[in-house]
Amino acid sequence: MSSTVLIAVVLAALGALLLGAILLLWWQALSSQFLPQFSTRGITDNLKIGQHQKALERSDRLIEQREFKAAAPLLQEALILLHIKKDRALVERSVQFNLSVISRIISIAEHTGAHLENLAIVEDLIHSRGELQLAFLDGLRDRSAFQRRRSEAGKGAPDWALSEFNRKVEDLEERITTNKRSLQTQVKELLDAAANGPSTTITYH
Repeated sequence: MSSTVLIAVVLAALGALLLGAILLLWWQALSSQFLPQFSTRGITDNLKIGQHQKALERSDRLIEQREFKAAAPLLQEALILLHIKKDRALVERSVQFNLSVISRIISIAEHTGAHLENLAIVEDLIHSRGELQLAFLDGLRDRSAFQRRRSEAGKGAPDWALSEFNRKVEDLEERITTNKRSLQTQVKELLDAAANGPSTTITYH
Protein backbone atom coordinates (compact mmCIF):
# COMPACT_ATOMS: atom_id res chain seq x y z
CA MET A 1 0.00 0.00 0.00
CA SER A 2 1.50 3.38 -1.01
CA SER A 3 2.00 6.12 1.56
CA THR A 4 -0.59 8.28 -0.22
CA VAL A 5 -3.28 5.59 0.07
CA LEU A 6 -2.35 4.93 3.71
CA ILE A 7 -2.66 8.61 4.56
CA ALA A 8 -6.05 8.73 2.81
CA VAL A 9 -7.28 5.73 4.82
CA VAL A 10 -6.11 7.26 8.11
CA LEU A 11 -7.73 10.60 7.29
CA ALA A 12 -10.99 8.84 6.36
CA ALA A 13 -10.99 6.98 9.70
CA LEU A 14 -10.35 10.20 11.61
CA GLY A 15 -13.13 11.89 9.67
CA ALA A 16 -15.56 9.10 10.58
CA LEU A 17 -14.65 9.41 14.27
CA LEU A 18 -15.09 13.18 14.14
CA LEU A 19 -18.48 12.80 12.44
CA GLY A 20 -19.57 10.31 15.10
CA ALA A 21 -18.58 12.71 17.87
CA ILE A 22 -20.48 15.57 16.21
CA LEU A 23 -23.61 13.42 15.80
CA LEU A 24 -23.41 12.38 19.47
CA LEU A 25 -23.16 16.00 20.61
CA TRP A 26 -26.04 16.93 18.30
CA TRP A 27 -28.23 14.16 19.75
CA GLN A 28 -27.46 15.22 23.34
CA ALA A 29 -28.31 18.83 22.52
CA LEU A 30 -31.53 17.81 20.77
CA SER A 31 -32.55 15.59 23.68
CA SER A 32 -31.98 18.34 26.24
CA GLN A 33 -34.03 20.78 24.16
CA PHE A 34 -37.05 18.65 23.29
CA LEU A 35 -37.04 16.06 26.08
CA PRO A 36 -35.87 18.04 29.13
CA GLN A 37 -38.27 16.38 31.54
CA PHE A 38 -36.99 12.84 30.97
CA SER A 39 -33.79 11.03 31.88
CA THR A 40 -31.25 10.51 29.08
CA ARG A 41 -30.81 6.89 30.19
CA GLY A 42 -32.71 4.30 28.18
CA ILE A 43 -32.59 5.80 24.70
CA THR A 44 -35.34 3.53 23.38
CA ASP A 45 -37.83 4.60 26.05
CA ASN A 46 -36.91 8.25 25.58
CA LEU A 47 -37.47 8.03 21.84
CA LYS A 48 -40.89 6.51 22.47
CA ILE A 49 -41.70 9.18 25.03
CA GLY A 50 -40.66 11.83 22.52
CA GLN A 51 -43.50 10.59 20.32
CA HIS A 52 -45.94 11.08 23.20
CA GLN A 53 -44.62 14.60 23.71
CA LYS A 54 -45.21 15.40 20.04
CA ALA A 55 -48.78 14.06 20.24
CA LEU A 56 -49.41 16.30 23.26
CA GLU A 57 -48.02 19.34 21.44
CA ARG A 58 -50.24 18.64 18.43
CA SER A 59 -53.27 18.30 20.70
CA ASP A 60 -52.42 21.64 22.32
CA ARG A 61 -52.61 23.37 18.95
CA LEU A 62 -56.00 21.81 18.25
CA ILE A 63 -57.30 22.76 21.69
CA GLU A 64 -56.25 26.37 21.04
CA GLN A 65 -58.30 26.21 17.83
CA ARG A 66 -61.28 24.72 19.74
CA GLU A 67 -61.01 21.52 17.69
CA PHE A 68 -61.75 19.39 20.74
CA LYS A 69 -62.93 16.22 19.01
CA ALA A 70 -59.86 16.23 16.77
CA ALA A 71 -57.63 16.69 19.84
CA ALA A 72 -59.18 13.75 21.70
CA PRO A 73 -57.38 10.86 19.88
CA LEU A 74 -54.08 12.72 20.15
CA LEU A 75 -54.51 13.02 23.91
CA GLN A 76 -55.22 9.30 24.09
CA GLU A 77 -52.04 8.72 22.06
CA ALA A 78 -50.05 11.07 24.30
CA LEU A 79 -50.73 9.01 27.42
CA ILE A 80 -47.54 7.16 28.43
CA LEU A 81 -48.31 3.50 29.14
CA LEU A 82 -44.83 2.04 28.65
CA HIS A 83 -43.73 -0.67 31.05
CA ILE A 84 -40.55 1.06 32.22
CA LYS A 85 -38.07 -1.53 33.45
CA LYS A 86 -34.90 0.40 34.30
CA ASP A 87 -35.24 4.06 35.22
CA ARG A 88 -37.01 5.12 38.44
CA ALA A 89 -36.78 8.79 37.48
CA LEU A 90 -38.49 8.01 34.18
CA VAL A 91 -41.34 6.30 36.03
CA GLU A 92 -41.91 9.28 38.30
CA ARG A 93 -41.72 11.78 35.45
CA SER A 94 -44.09 9.75 33.29
CA VAL A 95 -46.67 10.05 36.07
CA GLN A 96 -46.37 13.84 35.96
CA PHE A 97 -46.57 13.79 32.16
CA ASN A 98 -49.76 11.72 32.26
CA LEU A 99 -51.28 14.12 34.77
CA SER A 100 -50.47 16.95 32.35
CA VAL A 101 -52.39 15.03 29.66
CA ILE A 102 -55.38 14.85 32.01
CA SER A 103 -55.11 18.58 32.66
CA ARG A 104 -55.73 19.13 28.92
CA ILE A 105 -58.86 16.99 29.12
CA ILE A 106 -60.08 19.06 32.06
CA SER A 107 -59.41 22.20 30.01
CA ILE A 108 -61.58 20.82 27.19
CA ALA A 109 -64.34 20.02 29.68
CA GLU A 110 -64.23 23.59 30.97
CA HIS A 111 -64.79 24.85 27.43
CA THR A 112 -67.57 22.39 26.58
CA GLY A 113 -69.25 22.42 30.00
CA ALA A 114 -68.84 18.65 30.33
CA HIS A 115 -69.01 16.75 33.60
CA LEU A 116 -66.22 14.23 34.24
CA GLU A 117 -67.53 11.55 36.55
CA ASN A 118 -64.53 9.23 36.30
CA LEU A 119 -61.85 11.90 36.67
CA ALA A 120 -60.90 10.72 40.17
CA ILE A 121 -60.69 7.12 38.92
CA VAL A 122 -58.28 8.12 36.13
CA GLU A 123 -56.06 10.12 38.46
CA ASP A 124 -55.94 7.21 40.91
CA LEU A 125 -55.01 4.79 38.11
CA ILE A 126 -52.17 7.08 37.00
CA HIS A 127 -50.72 7.29 40.52
CA SER A 128 -51.23 3.55 41.04
CA ARG A 129 -49.37 2.83 37.81
CA GLY A 130 -46.37 4.77 39.04
CA GLU A 131 -46.43 2.91 42.37
CA LEU A 132 -46.71 -0.47 40.66
CA GLN A 133 -43.80 0.25 38.31
CA LEU A 134 -41.61 1.42 41.18
CA ALA A 135 -42.53 -1.72 43.13
CA PHE A 136 -41.61 -3.77 40.04
CA LEU A 137 -38.19 -2.10 39.87
CA ASP A 138 -37.73 -2.74 43.60
CA GLY A 139 -38.57 -6.40 43.01
CA LEU A 140 -35.94 -6.69 40.28
CA ARG A 141 -33.39 -4.97 42.52
CA ASP A 142 -34.15 -7.20 45.51
CA ARG A 143 -33.93 -10.37 43.43
CA SER A 144 -30.60 -9.30 41.96
CA ALA A 145 -29.23 -8.31 45.39
CA PHE A 146 -30.28 -11.67 46.88
CA GLN A 147 -28.55 -13.60 44.11
CA ARG A 148 -25.42 -11.46 44.49
CA ARG A 149 -25.25 -11.99 48.26
CA ARG A 150 -25.62 -15.73 47.86
CA SER A 151 -22.93 -15.79 45.18
CA GLU A 152 -20.53 -13.75 47.32
CA ALA A 153 -21.09 -16.20 50.16
CA GLY A 154 -20.27 -19.07 47.83
CA LYS A 155 -23.79 -20.42 47.95
CA GLY A 156 -26.35 -20.92 45.22
CA ALA A 157 -29.76 -19.31 45.55
CA PRO A 158 -32.34 -21.92 46.66
CA ASP A 159 -35.06 -22.62 44.13
CA TRP A 160 -37.89 -21.81 46.54
CA ALA A 161 -36.46 -18.35 47.28
CA LEU A 162 -35.97 -17.50 43.61
CA SER A 163 -39.47 -18.76 42.89
CA GLU A 164 -40.86 -16.37 45.48
CA PHE A 165 -38.97 -13.40 44.01
CA ASN A 166 -40.13 -14.39 40.52
CA ARG A 167 -43.73 -14.75 41.69
CA LYS A 168 -43.75 -11.24 43.11
CA VAL A 169 -42.22 -9.75 39.96
CA GLU A 170 -44.65 -11.61 37.68
CA ASP A 171 -47.61 -10.56 39.83
CA LEU A 172 -46.56 -6.92 39.51
CA GLU A 173 -46.19 -7.31 35.74
CA GLU A 174 -49.74 -8.63 35.52
CA ARG A 175 -51.08 -5.77 37.64
CA ILE A 176 -49.24 -3.23 35.46
CA THR A 177 -50.83 -4.78 32.36
CA THR A 178 -54.28 -4.67 33.98
CA ASN A 179 -53.71 -1.05 34.95
CA LYS A 180 -52.85 -0.21 31.34
CA ARG A 181 -56.09 -1.69 30.05
CA SER A 182 -58.11 0.12 32.71
CA LEU A 183 -56.42 3.44 31.95
CA GLN A 184 -57.05 3.11 28.23
CA THR A 185 -60.74 2.46 28.85
CA GLN A 186 -61.22 5.13 31.51
CA VAL A 187 -59.32 7.84 29.61
CA LYS A 188 -61.38 7.15 26.47
CA GLU A 189 -64.54 7.59 28.56
CA LEU A 190 -63.11 10.81 29.99
CA LEU A 191 -62.27 12.13 26.54
CA ASP A 192 -65.68 11.24 25.13
CA ALA A 193 -67.38 13.09 27.96
CA ALA A 194 -65.11 16.14 27.65
CA ALA A 195 -65.38 16.46 23.86
CA ASN A 196 -69.14 15.88 23.71
CA GLY A 197 -70.05 18.42 26.36
CA PRO A 198 -72.95 18.47 28.84
CA SER A 199 -75.21 16.26 26.71
CA THR A 200 -73.77 13.29 28.64
CA THR A 201 -75.21 12.25 31.98
CA ILE A 202 -71.84 12.16 33.70
CA THR A 203 -71.41 14.20 36.88
CA TYR A 204 -68.21 16.01 37.89
CA HIS A 205 -66.32 15.06 41.06
